[in-house]
Amino acid sequence: MSKESKFVRQVIATVLLLSSVCAPPSFAEIPERPPQSDARVDLEADPNEAKVAPKIRLAALPPQRDSKTAPNASGDSASNSELVKQIYAQTKTAKTAKDFSAIVERCEAALDPSRQLSKQHTGDVKGLLAWALSRRGQERVDLAISLRAAGNREQFNAVLNASLADFNQSLETDDSRWKSYFGRSIALANLDKIESAMRDLNKAIELNPKSKKARFNRAELLAWKGDSESVGAAIEDYNFVLESAPKDVQAIIGLAHAQLATGNTDKAIDLYTRVTELQPNNSVAWQARGEAYQSAGNWKSAGADFAKGISIQKSAKAYQKAAWLYSTCPDPDFFQPIAALEYARQVEKIDPDSVESLEVLAAASAANGQFKAAVDFQKQAIKKTASVQANYQFNTDEMKVRLASYEQEQPYLQGK
Repeated sequence: MSKESKFVRQVIATVLLLSSVCAPPSFAEIPERPPQSDARVDLEADPNEAKVAPKIRLAALPPQRDSKTAPNASGDSASNSELVKQIYAQTKTAKTAKDFSAIVERCEAALDPSRQLSKQHTGDVKGLLAWALSRRGQERVDLAISLRAAGNREQFNAVLNASLADFNQSLETDDSRWKSYFGRSIALANLDKIESAMRDLNKAIELNPKSKKARFNRAELLAWKGDSESVGAAIEDYNFVLESAPKDVQAIIGLAHAQLATGNTDKAIDLYTRVTELQPNNSVAWQARGEAYQSAGNWKSAGADFAKGISIQKSAKAYQKAAWLYSTCPDPDFFQPIAALEYARQVEKIDPDSVESLEVLAAASAANGQFKAAVDFQKQAIKKTASVQANYQFNTDEMKVRLASYEQEQPYLQGK
C-alpha cells in the first residue's frame, strides 16, 4: 500500500470511530453456505425488546411489502386459490420474525408437488416465499446487532448466520430481489466480509439504481477501505444521496469524513458546520469538526468544539479528543497538562480497558512530567492492540514513536 493510501486510511479510520460505523474489513470470503445456527438461540426474538439499541450506521430498509394486489389465477382449484389468498393476507399484518416464519412454512407447504399449483400460483407463492425470507433475514440482522451491542458475541454470530441462510434462500427462489441483496450486504458487513458485502451492494444498485440507502451503505464501506480511489468513489455516492436528500445528516457527516481524509479540510469543516446547524445537539458533528480544526492547526476552535461535544454528551470519545488536544498541542497557549489529565481520567472511568484510554492516559501523564506512568500506560496500549486489531487498525509504529518519546522523558507533541 502506498504512503498516501496508508495516510488516507488512517484518517478515515480515525474520524469514522466517532460515528459507530460497522467494523473495518477483513476481506475474508463468506462461505457459500453459512454454518448452522446454535439451536439454543431464539431466532424469533423481537430486536425491539433488546436492552441496548443497535449502533450501526449502515442504513436499513423500512418495513414494506412488494405486492400491491392479491394473486388471482384462473383455472386452478378453489382450494389452491383460497390457500394462496390466505398466505397473501398474512403478509399484510406480518411484523416479526415469527410472523415471517409462519409465512415461510405455509409457502413451502404450498409448493409441495402434491398440491399441483398452477404455474401462475406457483410463481405467486415463490414470490411470497422470497419476500418472507428476506424480511425474516432483515429482522434477524436487527436482532444480531442488538445482541452485539449488548455484548453477546456468540449469539450475534449465530443469528447473523441464520439471517444469511434466509437471504441465500430468498435469492435462490428469486434472484431479482434487490432488497435481498441489500439485506445480505448488511449481514456480511457485520461479519467483516466487506468485499462480499460490496458485491451485494453493487448488485442491489444495478437492480435499483435509485436506491439512496444502497448508495449510502456502499459509500460507508468504500470509506472504510480507505485508499484514495475508494474514498473518491465514496464521495460520489454520498453526493448522489445528497442530491435528493440535502438534509440527510448521516450522508453529510460521511461526506465530511471523506473530504477530511483527502485533505479537503475547509470543505469538511463546512459540512460539519452544516450538521451543527441542522442538529445543534449532534455531538459527533462537534467532535468531528474539532478534529478537522485540529488537523488545520486551529487549536482554539478545536478546543471549543470538543468542549461543546462534551457538554452535549459526556462520552469517552468526547473526553478523549479533549485530553489528546491539551496533552499534545505544540502551541503553549493550548498545552494544558492539568486539564488534559482530568479529561483522560474521565475517559478511564467510562472506558477503562480500551487502547484509546491507555493512550490518552500516557500522553497526559507525560505532559505532567509523570514519565514512568506514561511509559507503563503506553506499553499497555501497544500490547492491547494485538487483541483488538480486528475492530480497528491502530498505527503501532506511531504508538512506538510516542513510547520512545516518553522513555526519553519528553512529552509527545503533534505536528501542526
